[in-house]
Amino acid sequence: MGYTVAGIDEAGRGSLFGPLVIAGISVSRERINILKELNVRDSKLLTPRRREMLYPEILKISERVFSVLIHPREIDSMLSSGKKSLNQLEAECMARIADALEASVVFVDAADTDECRFGETVKKNMSLKGRVISRHHMDERNVVVSAASIVAKVERDLAISKLKQSLGDFGSGYPSDPRTRAYLLQTEGKEYINSIRLSWKTVRKLKPVLLNK
Repeated sequence: MGYTVAGIDEAGRGSLFGPLVIAGISVSRERINILKELNVRDSKLLTPRRREMLYPEILKISERVFSVLIHPREIDSMLSSGKKSLNQLEAECMARIADALEASVVFVDAADTDECRFGETVKKNMSLKGRVISRHHMDERNVVVSAASIVAKVERDLAISKLKQSLGDFGSGYPSDPRTRAYLLQTEGKEYINSIRLSWKTVRKLKPVLLNK
């Protein structure tokens, strides 16, 4: 496959509703310029429409694409048991994705305050040998990670859209969103209890009754 570069990023880390999505892509070194020509940028800097337009283009350019959806119950289980932190869970998933991409070098958006420690954790959990470069705001600094951030965001948006078809409109799903907080307060929990992260303090504060179910 030659020399390939991989980028890995996540979407939905702080969300109350829906999955955390971690996605990675690998591209040949020669095709990195195509991503730049497409004006691929961090997904947060793009409109939903622009992300959706870029998504199939990124898939076409990529050598490999791999993503993992971590659902609320898995996150709650890890955090409540004290077995893993969210940083550890992310690092392990990124290692799994890095192995699947089989790239010569892997760039990751660091979730830990210590970016080097996060990179070392990713590398330690990889089965394949490879260089791992971990930096904060890598999705803004590296176009391959920017592309991965678009893949993660589009796939998370799709998961959220499917959730809304069954649950109704709960807003963005983030705790800071007034619509999400209002939905949590005004709707009976049995419909959405498996779709939210009970370990988030927003639930303890606004809907503590759910913690007894």
